[in-house]
Amino acid sequence: MTLESQSPAFVTAQSGVHLAIEISSALPPGRLALEVTLWSQVTYRSTMRQTLSNNFQGLSPLNSEQIPLTNNSLDWSSGAVVPLQLPIIAPDLPGTPGKGTNGVTLSIDTCIGTSTASPGTCAGIYPLQVSLLDLQLGVTYTSFTTDVILTPPSETVGTHALRFAWVMPLGSSGAIAPSGQPVKDPSDIAEINNLASILDQAPNASITLNVFPQFVEALTELNDPDDQAALVSLRTLNRGAGQVAVVPGTFVPTDVDALTSELPGSLGAQLSRARAVLGPLINFEAHEYVATAPISGQSLSDLAQSGVTRLLVPSNGAQPLSARFAPYTPTAPFNIPNSGVSAIASDPGLEQDIANKVSPALRAEQMLADLSVIYFANPEPNQAVAVESPLGQPLDMAFISDMLKGLSESSVIHAVTLPDVFDTVAVGSSSYSPNPRGLANAVPVPPGSQLPVAAIHVAQRDLAALNSMLPDETHKAGQPPFADLILTSEGIALPSSERQAYLAPIDKKAGGLASYVTLPFGRTITVTSLDAKIPISIVSTAPVPVTVELTASSSYLRFPKGHTWTIKLYPRTNVVQIQLTAGTSGDFPLRLSLTSRSGFIIQSGY
Repeated sequence: MTLESQSPAFVTAQSGVHLAIEISSALPPGRLALEVTLWSQVTYRSTMRQTLSNNFQGLSPLNSEQIPLTNNSLDWSSGAVVPLQLPIIAPDLPGTPGKGTNGVTLSIDTCIGTSTASPGTCAGIYPLQVSLLDLQLGVTYTSFTTDVILTPPSETVGTHALRFAWVMPLGSSGAIAPSGQPVKDPSDIAEINNLASILDQAPNASITLNVFPQFVEALTELNDPDDQAALVSLRTLNRGAGQVAVVPGTFVPTDVDALTSELPGSLGAQLSRARAVLGPLINFEAHEYVATAPISGQSLSDLAQSGVTRLLVPSNGAQPLSARFAPYTPTAPFNIPNSGVSAIASDPGLEQDIANKVSPALRAEQMLADLSVIYFANPEPNQAVAVESPLGQPLDMAFISDMLKGLSESSVIHAVTLPDVFDTVAVGSSSYSPNPRGLANAVPVPPGSQLPVAAIHVAQRDLAALNSMLPDETHKAGQPPFADLILTSEGIALPSSERQAYLAPIDKKAGGLASYVTLPFGRTITVTSLDAKIPISIVSTAPVPVTVELTASSSYLRFPKGHTWTIKLYPRTNVVQIQLTAGTSGDFPLRLSLTSRSGFIIQSGY
C-alpha cells in the first residue's frame, strides 16, 4: 500500500483532503477495507516523529472509519489506485464539507491552543493513519501515517511564516575526463530541466543550488543541443523572480579540511576558479558557502579569506546544543566566534525527512508537517530553518515536486533562498537559538591521506613553467585548461590511480618542452682573450616565441654582467652573446641551463 498523492498539502477548507492510494493484494476486494484514523493534534516534533512508525502514545483518536474496497465508487482491483475524499469539519475552517468517500467525514471537536493561535482554535498538525484490513480475519496487513495540516485562513493568514531554505547539490559527478575532454552527464541535465518544470508549477517556492562549476564548464565546452539548452535553463532558473539562488561550491567536490591542511592555498584556488567559471553565466552570491561535511577552524579561516561571510554547515558541523537549547529547534543564524562569519546549521530532523524510505508523496507530507510543527511552536517573528540534500545522491524529483507544490500553497511556511535567510533573519534573533555557536570538532585529516600531495606540487610547478614560457594569448594548454585538471585531481571521490591520471598530461606537456629546444652541448669554450664575448646558438622549434632564462656557469670563468639572462626564443636559430672573463687563455668547459622563469629545468648540461 503506497500513498501516491495527497492534496491539498495544507487544509484550508472543510472540503478536506484527497488521498490517492495504490493497493496491491491477491485477496478479493470483499475481504479488504481501508481504515482511516485521525489522531489528536501534535505539538512537539518528537511526537510527530514517533507517529511515523505508527506510535501514537500520548495522542487520542478523534475519528476512525472503515471504507470497504467493494465500495462502488472505488471499483478496486489489485494494483489500482484508490481515491479517497475525506472532508474535515473543524472550528474556524470555512466552506462546506461536501461528499466524502463512503460517506466518511472527519471531525475535530476538541481543539487546543497554540502559541500562534488563540486557545480553543484548531490550526495545527493531525496525524492521519491509513491501514489495510482483512475483514474476514480481523487483522491489519499494513499501514502508514500521513498528516493533515490544518491552516484555517482566520488563524494563519498574516502571521509570521517560517522561512525555509532548501539547498540542493548540482553537478557533483565527474564532468571532466583526464584527457581534459568534457563528460556528458544526462542525469545532471535532467535535474536542471526537471527543476525548471517543477518551479514553473510552484511559483511561490524558492530553492538554492550548490553548483559545482566543473559541470557548468563541461556544458560550455559541449556542443550538443541538449547541453546548450541546459545552460539556458540554468540561466533562466537563476533569473526567475528570485526563485533560485546559486551558491558556488568548490570547482569539484573536495575534502575541504584535507585541502587546507595538506595543500595550503588550494581551497582558495578552488573557489576562485569556481567563481570565474560561473561569473559570466550566472548571477550568484559569492559570500555564501555550503559545507557538505564538518570543517575545521583553519578551513573556516581560508573560506573567510576568500570572501565567505555566510555559511551553511551540516547538522553535525556545529557544536551540540547545550541543555538550555536542546529541547528546541534553532531558528536563527549564529555568529561563529572570532571568524567574522555567520552560519546556520542544516536541521537534523529535516535531513531525516529527506532520507526517509517511503513514497515521495508521503515523505513530502511528513516533511511539510515537520516544518509546520516548528512554525506552530515558535511565536517569534522572522525565523528560519535550512536543510541541505546529501551530496552524491540523485535528487528525487517526484519528492521535490510534491514538496515545492505544497510550499507554494502554504501560508505558514515560506520557501526562500539561503541568501534570503541571512538577509531577513538577524543573527541571534531567536531566544530558542544559541548565539554565538562554534563549529563542531572536525575529524582530523589522517597523515598521508589519499591526496597525492607531492604529485600535485610537481604538476603545479610544471604548469607554472608552461605559463611562464608561453604567451597568454597563445597558451591554451587544453580543454579545459591544465589548471582545471589539477583542481579536478583534488576531487573527494577519486581513487588514487585516477588522481594521477589527471596530473599526467601536465607532466607530459612540460617534459616535452625540451624537445623544442637545442642547446650547444658537448663542446668546450675557447678563450683567446682575457675578456671575451662568446656566441651561444639556441635552436627553437616551438610553434610560438617562448620566454626562458639561460644560465651559464664555470669553475674557471667569470661573468662580469651576470650569468643569467632572460631571453625570448623565436622559432629559428637564436644567438645569445655571453660576456665573460678568464684568468688565462685556453679551452674551458661551460655549463648551460635553460629554465622557465618559474625555475622548471628545460635542459641543462655541458
